[in-house]
Amino acid sequence: MSQLLLARHGQASFGAQDYDVLSDLGRSQARWLGEHLAAAGVRPVRALAGTLRRQRETAALALEAMGLPELEIETHPGFDEYDAEAVLAAWRRANPDEPVPTDRRGHFRALARALADWQAGRIDGAESFAAFEARVAEAMSRALAAAAEGGPVLAVSSGGVIGQAVRAALSAPAEAMIRLHMQVRNASLTRFFAGREAPWLGSFNETPHLDLRPGAVTWS
Repeated sequence: MSQLLLARHGQASFGAQDYDVLSDLGRSQARWLGEHLAAAGVRPVRALAGTLRRQRETAALALEAMGLPELEIETHPGFDEYDAEAVLAAWRRANPDEPVPTDRRGHFRALARALADWQAGRIDGAESFAAFEARVAEAMSRALAAAAEGGPVLAVSSGGVIGQAVRAALSAPAEAMIRLHMQVRNASLTRFFAGREAPWLGSFNETPHLDLRPGAVTWS
């Protein structure tokens, strides 16, 4: 059965002026992902990614490590992450008395609360949650159709998109997307299989290529 390998980008530059740049570790994570897939005998026939730099660069580094540098990376904005800064900014405007987090843990606690309000329509982001759901569904439909034609297909995206894709495959409530999203590790693999009526979730958040490397498992 043909499969879609949905990977998260490698570690980006959290706290830097431009988050959308892979860190040195993030670049290594992307290469280790490609090496792992090559060792497992996986050779994608198509490669997809969102339009964000960290997603495209992860895909390119993974393909290079797999010995497939010539495989074209097809970009699709449906795989782009939601605009976290816009969601957080809207939440802070609606909650002016909330303290601004000063550490990573506080940032993600605030983000989870902001996402819940975004899903419920209590705040506006750069796009509505319904629009985010729709574009992720369209991107996944396209990727799964490509896999059904004779995959495997590798797609590189981000944690929120992966959380939403898994939530949809499980027919879980919207709030499950937040919990799933917060678990997704950098350069992890989530596998889907193209079923006749709906995609099957094969695995979630795999990191065998990182687990035995000290300090290699990250979430941002």
